[in-house]
Amino acid sequence: MQKKIGPAWTDRGRAPVGWFTKRAAEAWLRDVLDQAGRGTLAGMVRTAATFADAAAEWLRFIEEDRARKPSTLLDHRSALKAHLLPAFGGLELESITPEQIDAWCRGASKRLGACVRRSRRCLTRTTGRATDRWRIEASSGARPSSDGHASIRSMLHDSAR
Repeated sequence: MQKKIGPAWTDRGRAPVGWFTKRAAEAWLRDVLDQAGRGTLAGMVRTAATFADAAAEWLRFIEEDRARKPSTLLDHRSALKAHLLPAFGGLELESITPEQIDAWCRGASKRLGACVRRSRRCLTRTTGRATDRWRIEASSGARPSSDGHASIRSMLHDSAR
């Protein structure tokens, strides 16, 4: 991955503000890599929260904050318990990859039939709530799109490991 941090100063003498000498660029890169290693880089929050934690938070959110009906809660709880928690429950949110979600969606389409849409909706909303709750937008990003295929919301997901 490459990122332009500013114009390069190759002349002799002090670089103007906003320009980077080789030494300044290397210091910037060391700082960014150190932050990524510590998990403190913007958007690279390490929560240690699992998908099961995110599912519990989402259920709490829709019950308490959104005041959903008991029948709706029962429906979502059932989808999570039967289909999503066995597949993702013990995984840390940051470790769930788009490939894992794609594989689950392909298998779910064959196994679940009519239930697959409901389970995908629960998966999307659970991961959506997790990104809001734990501010993990750029570190995990494993979130299914509306057609059920995963999309990565992070350009640093693979390079941070």
